[in-house]
Amino acid sequence: MAMALPVAAQDLDSAMYVLRLGADTVAIERWTWNADSLHVVAVTRSPRTLVQRYVVRFDDAGRVVNMSTGAQGPVPTTSDGAVPIVGGTYAPYAIAVWHAMRSTAPETTVAMLSGSRRRGVAVRRISAREYALPNQLDEQLRVEVESDGTVAAIDAGGGRALERVEPFDFEALTREFAARDRNGAAPARRPTRRDPVPSRAVR
Repeated sequence: MAMALPVAAQDLDSAMYVLRLGADTVAIERWTWNADSLHVVAVTRSPRTLVQRYVVRFDDAGRVVNMSTGAQGPVPTTSDGAVPIVGGTYAPYAIAVWHAMRSTAPETTVAMLSGSRRRGVAVRRISAREYALPNQLDEQLRVEVESDGTVAAIDAGGGRALERVEPFDFEALTREFAARDRNGAAPARRPTRRDPVPSRAVR
């Protein structure tokens, strides 16, 4: 099957990410995939905790067939293989980069959908391990990939950085975010993927 995900990365079936603003963790994402779909759970604090769940399904050629949602948040309508953008989450941009990785061209145009607005997004190959593309607000993202094709980090600018980390208790940290909301606490702090720790150590 010509999956959107790079072939080498299909050996890994899930990954966890934290979005940091400086030293503060402001969002977490869990991506789980199989041969024909990518399942995403994203938890953001902007400023209150919001949980978004969605599934992107692919055909045999790796094109997006549809997307379904299962929690709060926008519900884009997919059409003609466009990659749906779910605001505040980064997995859709990973899909765009995975499409670009399948091409040998220095720049690949990937159809993406924000609400009902469809447009071609230029994904530029900076090096073998780095790509650049705009988000829905035309802010530039720099995407770093591992040698196997998995996304290692996304620099979103303005001090925001998404980084892949070792697996942690996703549900427990989600509950901690909600508890901090109730207590009026500041966003959690969490080390980078180079020094991950259990969620109980987050302060």
